[in-house]
Amino acid sequence: RAPSLARLTGDIYLSLDGIFGYPIWVAGTVVITFILFSQLLMESGAGQFFLNLALSLVGGMRGGPAKVAVVASSFFATLSGSPTANVAATGSITIPLMKSTGYPPHFAAAVEAVASKGGQLTPPIMGAVIFLMVEATGFSYLEVAIAATLPALLYYLSIFLQVDFRAARTGLKGLAASELPSLKETLKGGWPYLIPLAALVYFIFLRNDEPEQAALYSMAVLWIVCLFRKDSRLTPARIVRAFKSGATTTLYAAVPCALSGVILASLATTGLGIRFSGQIINLAGGNLAVLVGLAAFASFVLGMGMTSIAIYIILSVLIAPGLVKMGVHVLAAHLFIIFWGNISFITPPVAIAAFAAAGIAGADPMKTGWQAARLGIVSFLIPFMFVWNPKLILIGSWGDIVMTSISALIGVTILAGAVEGYLPGGSLGWLSRIFMMGSAILLLAPGWRTDLTGLILVLPVLFRHMRGKGVR
Repeated sequence: RAPSLARLTGDIYLSLDGIFGYPIWVAGTVVITFILFSQLLMESGAGQFFLNLALSLVGGMRGGPAKVAVVASSFFATLSGSPTANVAATGSITIPLMKSTGYPPHFAAAVEAVASKGGQLTPPIMGAVIFLMVEATGFSYLEVAIAATLPALLYYLSIFLQVDFRAARTGLKGLAASELPSLKETLKGGWPYLIPLAALVYFIFLRNDEPEQAALYSMAVLWIVCLFRKDSRLTPARIVRAFKSGATTTLYAAVPCALSGVILASLATTGLGIRFSGQIINLAGGNLAVLVGLAAFASFVLGMGMTSIAIYIILSVLIAPGLVKMGVHVLAAHLFIIFWGNISFITPPVAIAAFAAAGIAGADPMKTGWQAARLGIVSFLIPFMFVWNPKLILIGSWGDIVMTSISALIGVTILAGAVEGYLPGGSLGWLSRIFMMGSAILLLAPGWRTDLTGLILVLPVLFRHMRGKGVR
């Protein structure tokens, strides 16, 4: 029986599952403090420091500007709750740099989009989703952050290697030494910016402070550090600008959180949330592989056009319970929906982050979106792997975790070569790429038998490649 309008209205406005429930509490306490912290960092000049640091570290390598985009965006994106906002912030610098060294506009835009999207998957902040995940799963902040570490590393490694292989295959060089900031001078002038970030890690992981407390303490540390440098000193005018910008940015997180409360209250009152999970399990016929495929498709569709926080809130109610009920580890289920819910940021037909980057690059949006999906291929595969193999999220014995991590790193390297059609020494033919793609998937899959099969599959390709013959 459908609930009355009065009951539904009361649940939405008055219950703890409604507008004023946990999502809006997180936005009003945790999210806003981290956004203010990041805005104060930007006002103090930390943004330029991290960009210069990325330039000095990788700007001179082949394809350097694209690698700068990967490194710099990974610095910023985890603090930002919006991949699109991160594209706008760093893409205006990195995309023209990539284009200036010969990268096609659509490729430059795609690199920035996938690097910016990765912040939602990367500890310690994960675009503020991690705080919701702690509440939803019952695991500690540290446990969630540790579980997300290896998948995030594999994601960025895949992008970095694809960029490198593309540069090697097409003969793209890095920036000239005269165009790069000195690493020594960059660190000499900007190392104090690392102190508040170290303080944040200390307060959260070692002292076990509440996240919002840790962010407030880190803001105080940042203010003290900046007192000793005139050019970065947080004057009242700078603080006002940072808070004004932070308040505006918080709205983009708070409004979806409030609307998510409306949806959650509606699902709880009507019982649709429980029935939805049950229907997915019934549709899968009790088959975990089918269920995971359906969950991936539903997460992708439901995530279109939404913010990362809203995506997670909805999927944690609709999709994750069904996965857990079928025996998937709780952390694996929730990380699965984060990965697949955020894929829509870089995958057509929506691909908001990719389209925003295309606007900056002056590139074709759909072409950029498909290139971004190709660069972000690991985010399509890894979630399936850690559903069956929790060792990929660092759950299990240390010996098994180490072996799984090594095979995953090898698999991602082979996958990047297969996607770009290149390995050190020359280009690859299509048959080689097919063999390597199969090998990569087997190496990412759980079990020593699949690892051994994957290595056996790729060894002839590597042998022929090293001899300069290739496998065409």
